[in-house]
Amino acid sequence: MKFRLDIILDGKMLNRIYLQKTDTIIGRGSNADIKVVTENIGRQHLKISIIKKQLYLTDLGSVNGTKVGDTPLTPNERTIYDTYFLPIKLGETVSITVTEEQ
Repeated sequence: MKFRLDIILDGKMLNRIYLQKTDTIIGRGSNADIKVVTENIGRQHLKISIIKKQLYLTDLGSVNGTKVGDTPLTPNERTIYDTYFLPIKLGETVSITVTEEQ
């Protein structure tokens, strides 16, 4: 089982990535595993974790927040992500769709 992320910036496809690691950091900083260069997201904005074939999201205390659909995540609290039909939103300009592939 693989998880594919489609990263969208300002409504345009920016990147397609397959998660390879147990923990993946998304942000605009040089230490991020997946870099998205826009001022609307934090240097280390979101951590995506794979635990027992399930995705978990942790907003890393970002100023502009992370939402699943329209529901904000609580900062620094790991939350199960099993509603793949809802996009993950980082700030106002970045969204991520997740597809689970065999």
